[in-house]
Amino acid sequence: MNIVKVIISILLFIFNKIFISFRKIANELFLLGNFISKSDKQEQMAPKKNLLIPNLIQVNGRMYTFFKMK
Repeated sequence: MNIVKVIISILLFIFNKIFISFRKIANELFLLGNFISKSDKQEQMAPKKNLLIPNLIQVNGRMYTFFKMK
């Protein structure tokens, strides 16, 4: 009985390691997919005319934002 328990625990340990590594890979692929879809959306938005471009100017330690037309 003890040998069977040891074998089962070793198999569970190995499957757990494999599952954790697959989960990390899937998470990285998900984040990469989100990044790619965001960059695609930015490229689709780019050709529109009359875009407002934010400009940041720092005066006396304060940040001021104004927008200029492209």
